[in-house]
Amino acid sequence: KGLPRPHAVLAALAARLVDRPVKVAVTRQQMFTLTGYRTPTIQRVRLGADADGTLTAIAHEVAEQTSTVAEFAEQTAVVTRMMYAAPNRRTSHRVVALNVPTPSWMRAPGECPGMFALESALDELAVACNVDPIELRIRNEPEIDPESGNRFSTRNLVACLREGAERFGWSERAGPGSRRDGRWLVGLGVASSTYPARRAASTAYARAEADGTYTIRITAADIGTGARTVLTQIAADTLEAPLESVRVEIGDSDF
Repeated sequence: KGLPRPHAVLAALAARLVDRPVKVAVTRQQMFTLTGYRTPTIQRVRLGADADGTLTAIAHEVAEQTSTVAEFAEQTAVVTRMMYAAPNRRTSHRVVALNVPTPSWMRAPGECPGMFALESALDELAVACNVDPIELRIRNEPEIDPESGNRFSTRNLVACLREGAERFGWSERAGPGSRRDGRWLVGLGVASSTYPARRAASTAYARAEADGTYTIRITAADIGTGARTVLTQIAADTLEAPLESVRVEIGDSDF
């Protein structure tokens, strides 16, 4: 995913040679050397807080591995820079080159392992300060992006925490081992999460056809998330034309 792995290049070369579609299948053992894997991480998280749980410092240091052939790094600690308010923050990433296959994205994003570490540390802080884990997160909700100083266009984490608490019966939560369902112990936990949404400049080609319709060409791809539908809606709105008169063409290298 996202990188031209050897087996993908082999399939493309073979398809050109035989002039027909080619599928390259690897064994389960070969997957771990050819198709990539999530890089292991060693993470150190340190939190400083007042007695009421208000954060004063966050440090998140990460070491992760790559190969000696190519450098690959994941943005493990990036989310720690903006999830919670703290006047003192430090994050670092160190990549160690080892004699191993090159890691790759595993369904993305690379922030996931870092969020697990950060949220686990928040839970430990809640115990140390004797503060409810949800209340602790709400107390440390930033008013602006701690990294850039910009205002958030939207940020509904507090609303999500409160809505989730109401739906899950958080107020009835007691200590570990206090709730049972037959032979099962049933626990309640909480964790915050974020997902990166990046934007970049793009171009599109638009043509007015003789029959009154429009053709839009853009070097996008639709992986099942509805890009064709959304791009058609955007084009129709911009052209002030009905949806049925707009045809969007994407996913063609000629564009």
